[in-house]
Amino acid sequence: MKLEAINRLYHGSSVEFKDIDLSFAKPYKDYGNGYYLTSNLSQAQQWAQKKGSLKCYIYAYQVNKNEMNGLNILELLNYDEEWVNIITKSRIDGEYPDYDIIYDRIADNRYQDISEILIKYKNKSVPFTSVIDKIKWNKDKGDQFCFRSKSSLKCLELIQKFDFKKEDGIWKMEA
Repeated sequence: MKLEAINRLYHGSSVEFKDIDLSFAKPYKDYGNGYYLTSNLSQAQQWAQKKGSLKCYIYAYQVNKNEMNGLNILELLNYDEEWVNIITKSRIDGEYPDYDIIYDRIADNRYQDISEILIKYKNKSVPFTSVIDKIKWNKDKGDQFCFRSKSSLKCLELIQKFDFKKEDGIWKMEA
């Protein structure tokens, strides 16, 4: 699905916050420092809950497409060599593409060691097709949107926040 067709995005976190601050973003992710979101509410909840905290938060945003004018946007809509090259440079070399927003099909971090296969690819010991076979998302609709600049964050309008608490091993939405 192209970015222009998206109206709502979700961010899952184990940390509650008021404003998005890119200085807290972690390097060596698929696209480096950025604010990562998904169009799939369930996926955002999984991101938040896997952090091991007893509380998590889902932030829902309306996407303001008028604010996208003039932004440098990369849409990687296929699992292909370009996708593998960008993820390899970001995760292994810390070299990030120069875009305000990057959208792609998500890599599957459940693979035992995503870095291991990317290093093998970088060293030319496996073809990109092998990397795709190992790390492409095989579950339901999986995507990610990386908002990498302050200008891109203007496209996001917070419309709702969901609070969850883990009680007796079960996640429950707080009222």
